[in-house]
Amino acid sequence: MTMKKNDNEDLTKQKTTEVVSLDTKPRILTVPEPVEPITFNEWRNVIANNFPDLFFASEIGLSIIAQILIKDVTNPFALVLVDVPSAGKTIAINFFSEIEGLTYATDKFTPGEVRDLLKNVEIDIDPASLLRKSTEIWNEYEASSPAKQKTLIDNLNKKLEQASAVVALDNHYFMAETLDNKKYRTLLIEVTDQLVAEYDCKTASEKMLAQTAGWAYCRMIEYSYKLNAITRTEFISNEKNGYYSVLSKEVDRCTRQYLAAINTLKHFKQPALKVTFNANNAFVAQNQQINSDAKDKTEGLNNDRQ
Repeated sequence: MTMKKNDNEDLTKQKTTEVVSLDTKPRILTVPEPVEPITFNEWRNVIANNFPDLFFASEIGLSIIAQILIKDVTNPFALVLVDVPSAGKTIAINFFSEIEGLTYATDKFTPGEVRDLLKNVEIDIDPASLLRKSTEIWNEYEASSPAKQKTLIDNLNKKLEQASAVVALDNHYFMAETLDNKKYRTLLIEVTDQLVAEYDCKTASEKMLAQTAGWAYCRMIEYSYKLNAITRTEFISNEKNGYYSVLSKEVDRCTRQYLAAINTLKHFKQPALKVTFNANNAFVAQNQQINSDAKDKTEGLNNDRQ
């Protein structure tokens, strides 16, 4: 630090100028990534020797990262570190930040930013990703040896089964799988296709209503067959009567579900009602009842005459 005196003013009003030289080195040095893997015990020793206060939080953080590496992991858990300021929470988290293809570091958690982040994340249940992976497996299958083809074809069948959801509204595959009897599955697909053609279903909601109507119709037939079979037995018991009651209710329920789906689909496809009229006083109602509280004026006259 140097002091410079201003000679143009009184000594009691001297001004000073402070000159500080800054180091050109960065505050945080860049550490190259390790080229050799280490064991879990070696990693624990490094943390314990350099960051003893963060040992517990770091070990738990590693378990969070390890669960992501499990194939087909479902329902993974998350961790939130809570402590006083400057307790080392950020340091413990930074041990696992910016791992390419695995972690992403951010301190912004607004809904819009999280939504934008998730758009770039590729997940196994994404239909486009499944179709792309299925194509890659098929290309690899054609170029692979016979010994490897069996493994590839099994993996391909799994991917194609998952990717079948892409066209589930068009081929009705998932809805057909809910029926126990296979002969009703083809009936459901045929009935649904005819309903889609009859009502000219274009949107997803219209196709789902057509599927629901076809499903309820097939279930009604299935339960009717079972109900017809139980009526042919000669003996009567409490169990038979209870089973008969359940089947009767299921047939009735499927019928109501079918009618509800068809009526809703008709309502969707019904064109909007447009009415134009000119009047001083008018009451317009659709499927409603208008009750008037005004008494009949002739009622009083008739009473007077009596």
